[in-house]
Amino acid sequence: MAIRAALVSNLKQAAISKIIIERPHKKCRVTIHSARPGVVIGKKGADIDKIRKLVAKMTDSEVLINIVEVRKPRSTRPWLPIPSPSSSNAGSPSAVP
Repeated sequence: MAIRAALVSNLKQAAISKIIIERPHKKCRVTIHSARPGVVIGKKGADIDKIRKLVAKMTDSEVLINIVEVRKPRSTRPWLPIPSPSSSNAGSPSAVP
C-alpha cells in the first residue's frame, strides 16, 4: 500500500490508471499503467531510475519496473457501416473499389 501511495504521489501528471505490484522471491515487479508513459520515463530514463531507487529503498529487494501505455478506445463512428466478418463483398457486383 505504501509503494502504491508513493508512486501515485510522485507521478500525479502521468495519468496513472492502475499499479500492479508483484512480489516473487527476492524481487519486486511493479507494472504501471499510464496514459502518458513519457512522463513516467522522463528524459533519457532519468525519472524511471528515481522511481526504481525509491521502490528499492522501501522493499530492500531487486526492483523491476514495467510501464504499459493505456490507450483510450477509438470512438465508433455511427455514420460508417461496420462490415460483418462473415460476409464478403469481393464477388458482388455492387462492391465499390
